[in-house]
Amino acid sequence: MTSLTEQQSEFVRHLVRNGCSQSEAAKRAGYSHPRQRAYELQQLAHIQEAIREEQCRLIDGNLANKALRTLAAQLWEKSHNPTISTALSEKMRRMSLALETLNARRSTKH
Repeated sequence: MTSLTEQQSEFVRHLVRNGCSQSEAAKRAGYSHPRQRAYELQQLAHIQEAIREEQCRLIDGNLANKALRTLAAQLWEKSHNPTISTALSEKMRRMSLALETLNARRSTKH
């Protein structure tokens, strides 16, 4: 895959992470004539792929964070029962390690 320029990366980030329109993302990324440039960028296969990858990273991160928050809430609610508390603590520790491993693998891919 063709690597992105810094400006293209900014376009993708604003588009996916900030929920901007294509034109607004191009404007925030510093393109002159953002409306036209947004259209042109969307036609490029490597930009489309970068958008999909960024969307997957965002979704994966959100799901993992939600799972950890859910486990933390369960741990908090069940803290009066030491057996349950210990089991949930261990599950939460394993999930945290798995998430760290996943994030490390992703960072070495890019």
